[in-house]
Amino acid sequence: MTTFTIDSDDHIERITGNRKPDAGDHFSSLDELGQLTEPWPVPRLVRIWNSLPGATAVKRFTDRKTAVSRIWKALQNGDGNSPTKIKTRRMNAAARSNQATARAGTKKANVIRLLQRPNGATVAEIMRATDWQPHTVRGFISRALVHDLGLQVARFKREKGQPAYRLQRQKRD
Repeated sequence: MTTFTIDSDDHIERITGNRKPDAGDHFSSLDELGQLTEPWPVPRLVRIWNSLPGATAVKRFTDRKTAVSRIWKALQNGDGNSPTKIKTRRMNAAARSNQATARAGTKKANVIRLLQRPNGATVAEIMRATDWQPHTVRGFISRALVHDLGLQVARFKREKGQPAYRLQRQKRD
């Protein structure tokens, strides 16, 4: 009989045979998983689903029952022959910043290139490069670059007092 454990960091481990489960919550059926996850917020279920290998990432589930059944089905489709630690793909902002941030030739790539210059870029320079309005430039920096990609963008004043933005160097751990 296969039993699964899930720890507080949402790492799932498959336990087969007579081996005793380590610390964490245990479940061995869809019903047990449903009971276990009942007090959990739905975003945690989304996080667990998105961390499963081969799972197509989702932003939300229509309901808790769908989330639990999809997670259970994905766990059942895995190789059950040996104890397996299911690796998660959770990434923090530092890990995301090491990845390619935009396809070449896109407006996002052009804005990032402008912001990487030592003198950064003003809103007017970004507007000329993208044909965007000022509020779109500021919203793009806030949402797409800072929030979604986890980049550190600094606002500063140039020598003549013009406000500008530039990418900060990412700290390596």
